[in-house]
Amino acid sequence: MTVSTPLTEHFTLEEFTRSDKARELRINNTPAPAIVANLRRLAKFNELVRLELKGAAMVISSGYRCPALNRAVGGAAIITDYSGDADAIMVALLAWVEVHQRDLLDNADLRKTGIGFDVDFNNHQTIDLSIKLTLTERVVVKRGNDGRLDVRHPAEPQLTPGYTDQFWQAYAGNSLIAEWHTPADPQ
Repeated sequence: MTVSTPLTEHFTLEEFTRSDKARELRINNTPAPAIVANLRRLAKFNELVRLELKGAAMVISSGYRCPALNRAVGGAAIITDYSGDADAIMVALLAWVEVHQRDLLDNADLRKTGIGFDVDFNNHQTIDLSIKLTLTERVVVKRGNDGRLDVRHPAEPQLTPGYTDQFWQAYAGNSLIAEWHTPADPQ
């Protein structure tokens, strides 16, 4: 699959994976097929947004970064005008970290700096929240019998947290603060 693959009528895979930084650092930012399927779903959603905007052109500046590129640029998620319970974000974030970035919990040094937050209080009801993660990528290098070095990038260990179920809910006292469905395959 090439990076110019159409995802929908108006969006291409190249738009979602284009990165000057990846080119500069010679990082291959080509997503795996499972990621492409998710980008296709995102592009379909963007088509709905285009309809709401009466067909206005949209420019995609970022849609996907591979783990190596995310580390190079420093990954962050930004949530604006949030008025919900902090636990709704934290429980979901830590559940994801426990499955996909286990080192942030297991490594003592990464535990100190691996997850960071910046909070801007907009008013008495809402905040803007920036979550910064120091993402890791496992690399295994082994010397083969012929003397060459073989490099592999294995997937993160897929540990399932004890509180993960196909459908779960988070409560603060008697108040439901979040609920969601966890897919059987976390990929």
